[in-house]
Amino acid sequence: SANIRLSKQWQLSVRSAFDSRRFAAQNFYTTFVSDTATEKVNSWWNQLQLRRKGKASSDELSAAYKQTSDHYLYNPKSVANDNKSDFIVFQYVHLHRLSSQWNIQAGALFDNRRIRSNDRGNHQTSRGAVFAGADFAWKNLRIHPSVRVDMDENYGTELLPQLNIAYQLKPLSFRLNAGRAIRSADFTERYNNYGKALVGSGSIGNPDLSAERSWSYEAGADLFLKRFKISATYFIRDQDNLVDWVTTPYADMPRKDNLVPGGTYALAKNIRSVKTNGVEFDLTWQHSFSKHHQLYLNAGATFLHSSSSDAAPSFYIVSHAKTLVQGNMIYSWKGFSIALNAIYKERNGQAASG
Repeated sequence: SANIRLSKQWQLSVRSAFDSRRFAAQNFYTTFVSDTATEKVNSWWNQLQLRRKGKASSDELSAAYKQTSDHYLYNPKSVANDNKSDFIVFQYVHLHRLSSQWNIQAGALFDNRRIRSNDRGNHQTSRGAVFAGADFAWKNLRIHPSVRVDMDENYGTELLPQLNIAYQLKPLSFRLNAGRAIRSADFTERYNNYGKALVGSGSIGNPDLSAERSWSYEAGADLFLKRFKISATYFIRDQDNLVDWVTTPYADMPRKDNLVPGGTYALAKNIRSVKTNGVEFDLTWQHSFSKHHQLYLNAGATFLHSSSSDAAPSFYIVSHAKTLVQGNMIYSWKGFSIALNAIYKERNGQAASG
């Protein structure tokens, strides 16, 4: 990465990153004994940003490009899946300070995704969006409403509002959030295993999937003490048309061109309605024994419940963790530090004869 200051107000930044990893993927996607999969993924990511910062306003123009290649080999006797994908996005954001109480921001973006695959075929999709928001601060109250209009080839034009409210009554801080979101099915969910001559089992894409739509709500409070911060949050997510993988026999598959009669597959389907609610707790403690001697502790726990409108169990509902506990500790002394992290998940057990 590099920054170039063009003038007192203008700055140009460029970043580039390359990542290559090869790993065992055995039984990550299937439960079969024949699955001895390995996978290799290369990613190349670049970003260019031009930023102007004035006394009462700022402008930011950015472009990013990411290229990924994925080589997946189920076992030495199989034909490998080779996927190459590209993602490019352009975004402009303007921020203006109207007064000590009011800030406004607005912008637009455009992105394009493309895949070239011997397994999923060749596809591309584009999306555009415009967005605007305001930030209002008065005494202990802060309100941030925003709205976004998405224009996507797959789901058309959608309005996505969001509202965040925070109020501070020392030593407590209260917060409320609500917002709408949308997600289009990705290339894997639409076209997985479409390019193979014969598929005996596994996950099968579905190009007729509808986009996921959801409303999320959250209410919480934070208690600030001398060395402690204690947080508690209750959240609800109401989703329609959740894209998930559902066990489906050959007879019920919408497309049978390269499937084996009598086989059983995991088909990408829309779940009509999924409701998730839960609570989250977080505790942070920080202490400085001296100028160069510090200790930081953090612990959190999340408990959630999901219910589905479909009788047939889908992968997300069955497999995601219902209980999650995590914590970390950082001990620092002069120029040295040591960190310890821990995580515990509890979810429904699954078994396979293999």
